[in-house]
Amino acid sequence: MSLHTLTLALLLGAVSATSPSSPSNRKAYTAPLKHISFEGLPEYALDVQLGNKSYPLLFDLGSPVQWLVGSSFQCFDASNKSLPQSQCKFAATFPGNFSEGMRSGPGANFSIGYLDPNGPGRAQGVFGFEALSIAGLSVDHQQLGRVDTVANIQGANGAISGILGVGGSDIANQTLFFFEAARKGLVDPIMSVMLQRQSACSAGEVVFGGLPHTYQGQEGFTTVPFVTKSGSWQTYRFHLDAVKVGDEVFPEQGNATAGIDSGLPLILVANETAARINAQFSPPAQFDPHAVFYAKQWKVDCDAKTPDFAATINGTDFRMNALDQIITFEDDPHACYSVFTNTSVSSTTLLGNAFLRNVLLAIDVEKHELHWAPHVDYH
Repeated sequence: MSLHTLTLALLLGAVSATSPSSPSNRKAYTAPLKHISFEGLPEYALDVQLGNKSYPLLFDLGSPVQWLVGSSFQCFDASNKSLPQSQCKFAATFPGNFSEGMRSGPGANFSIGYLDPNGPGRAQGVFGFEALSIAGLSVDHQQLGRVDTVANIQGANGAISGILGVGGSDIANQTLFFFEAARKGLVDPIMSVMLQRQSACSAGEVVFGGLPHTYQGQEGFTTVPFVTKSGSWQTYRFHLDAVKVGDEVFPEQGNATAGIDSGLPLILVANETAARINAQFSPPAQFDPHAVFYAKQWKVDCDAKTPDFAATINGTDFRMNALDQIITFEDDPHACYSVFTNTSVSSTTLLGNAFLRNVLLAIDVEKHELHWAPHVDYH
């Protein structure tokens, strides 16, 4: 047994689930992620090829739509005031003349909302079809959105051209990149996500069709099935046993449905839970009832001792590193905030990238299962 295998076994204890790897000999494709920043908050992007051009897209487990901003898009602020395109700060724009045709009939247009660092935002546009390629994995006739109107959404200071939504739970009813690749038999139906902190040399990776090299053949994953989809978002939902700090369990979050969202740099919980977790910082985080943006609701001392936070999934506690519990913003880098917050936008617990950096997550879109393991290669 290698040191790596021994470490993983010790971390996982008595969990007996097997590795989510598939028995086929299909090739897996590893896409390196890139660190990007929204107002100073950590996000992740990867490069997508259309023809001979590459576009950086935000990697988003919480979105069911993949889109590029069109070259003639209109930019609006939160009050719906028209702005120059440059104010929306996107990278390269998409000409929008879909090489494989436009979608017609019902569903040809789309409108989707996002939780932007400056508040709720919205993207609207039309669907067409293109051949997309990521890390050498090519999928023809992919449904792709061309965004013609964006309101209160920014391209991370020119870091992205749009969003690669990979949220969903049913391989038969999805037209997103990975689902199509799996449905067509190009890869096994497993997508693995391993995120790294901004201080690391690498931002992490997404593996389409398998596991990262260091996890291949490993036993001891904690497995939980998907649960019912939630509205039109169709994000991955699962049963969360409990949320706890140390040995204290917060029952209002137990036996509940939770979601995952790599595009969210926070952890959204119930109001009472947020208050109780933030009281465990030392000194305690302070609630600001006048905060315009939900990410600035709980202000905390930058040197505060953080809670011993864990999410319990199918009997296993997945703990969260102290380095992932406090965030800062570009407009005021000396002010610090807790990642544990509450918002009226979502009634479901959402584990964002602040939590996901502490785990390896493997998603089986055919068996409808989420496989979890501690992030033993954490930097």
